[in-house]
Amino acid sequence: MTGPFIALLSLIGMACASPPETTACDFSSFKPVSISEFIPKAVVKKVLPEYPDAAFKRRQQGRVTVKVLIKLDGTVEKACATVRGPLAASAEKAAKQWLFKRNFGFDQPRYGEYAEARLVFLFVIRNGRGEVGTVL
Repeated sequence: MTGPFIALLSLIGMACASPPETTACDFSSFKPVSISEFIPKAVVKKVLPEYPDAAFKRRQQGRVTVKVLIKLDGTVEKACATVRGPLAASAEKAAKQWLFKRNFGFDQPRYGEYAEARLVFLFVIRNGRGEVGTVL
């Protein structure tokens, strides 16, 4: 990504406050360990969402946070956008395709069978094109 694009993403990120999470995003019954701070080291495969045509036509843009429940083998078991909206389904679909290092990237086994992390996707319309980036 280029410098101006990153700056624009930062401005959008500051302007988009996240409302409280829905109960559908509650993974507590799986007793996951939180690994959000380790994501950059643990990601094996990252998939960016497609910009939905309907959202692009309506000039909708913004930040979508997706909570993911990751299994020990590194696959995503569940993905849940913390807010609903036209960009959420696309963000969830992409998040389900992410792949993480086995054992969440740790050398030694960690506290349980699941980890929880947050992925942040930024949808921006720039120069007549819909662009998507991530914040890790």
